[in-house]
Amino acid sequence: MFRRDFSGATGHSFSISSSTFPRLSEGDETMAPHVDHVEVLDKKITELSYALAHLGKGTELSELIRIIKGGGWTTPAEFAFTEAIIDSMQVQVKALSNLNMKLLAAGKLVATKELVAR
Repeated sequence: MFRRDFSGATGHSFSISSSTFPRLSEGDETMAPHVDHVEVLDKKITELSYALAHLGKGTELSELIRIIKGGGWTTPAEFAFTEAIIDSMQVQVKALSNLNMKLLAAGKLVATKELVAR
């Protein structure tokens, strides 16, 4: 059994242990073949990449700027509400960018480990 603790720059932390995942072995019928795993991850990574690319276009936020500049956004409450959401979205984008870099780095470590083992 293994356990690994992680903590981020924001102070959030989490742990992963072998009990987090179902126990599978080569002979276990519930374990999908490696090819199936690769296909599932390929599909999920491609979908995520597409969603991030679409999100990165910023067309919705450009529309929001146009709406705000059109007038009617005059109360301190409207400003505070919108600013809080924008600040939160910015924090989430930074976290997602950080996760993206760490996932890629971890993938490279796994690939290097597999190449060395061969």
